[in-house]
Amino acid sequence: MAFQVHDLQCGSFCPASLRLLSPVQCFCCRCLAVETNEGLVLVDTGLHPDVSKASYGRLWSLTGAEIEVGQTAKSCLEEKGFRAEDVQHIILTHLDSDHCGALIDFPHATAHLHQKEWDLGQNSGAQFFGLKNRYDQKIWASHKKWKFYSEFGDTWNSFAAIQQLEGLPPEILMVPLLGHTLGHSGVAIHSNKGWILHAGDSFFLKEDLETSLSRFHISSQLFQNSIAMDNRRRLSNQKKLETLLLQKSPPIQITNSHDPRLSIL
Repeated sequence: MAFQVHDLQCGSFCPASLRLLSPVQCFCCRCLAVETNEGLVLVDTGLHPDVSKASYGRLWSLTGAEIEVGQTAKSCLEEKGFRAEDVQHIILTHLDSDHCGALIDFPHATAHLHQKEWDLGQNSGAQFFGLKNRYDQKIWASHKKWKFYSEFGDTWNSFAAIQQLEGLPPEILMVPLLGHTLGHSGVAIHSNKGWILHAGDSFFLKEDLETSLSRFHISSQLFQNSIAMDNRRRLSNQKKLETLLLQKSPPIQITNSHDPRLSIL
């Protein structure tokens, strides 16, 4: 079965220090909504204005994170005629606050996450920009419904994959893309337009998947290196994504969390 997928942009980042070195002025915060027989499935939740700036911590002060009226995942869904209650499952690429900040709007939904990321999230000393407290446990502490996964030998297009997400159809897969964090994952979806891979923060700009060493590519890689927990793995997965992008049969559309030019529409 092929599903309809909606592109939601739930917040943005406009870091003044990077504007001269980036082909985009602001980075989006992309989530996906997938229509299935089991209800709506969200990939990430984006930012939320009711989560304090203190909870976003260094993310807020260093990147200029913004969330405007109508930009929450809930508001975006309502604009498309859905209700928050329609969301039955949320697949989180990882626990950085711009990816799970709006979890509070979906307390009834089951959140799916890589086990390594959950374990890392319990460590209050996890690093961000070399400083402590990359994660704020308060953002997800009140959420009650969780499912955790590790790799068990499944594969998808040469990537390790987790193909049996509890309560979800087999056309939606978790694809571990470790590096940005130690439990970071992408999500592959068999949509009505073919396969889509939401690669999360495994790359930031589409130039990252090009071999040309443009100034955009270099500046982006330096930034990603500074926040990666395992840069060797991050670069290895970027290379594999570049190969996947060139694949002709079947073609796979690759999007990510932050490049506004990579809309699936």
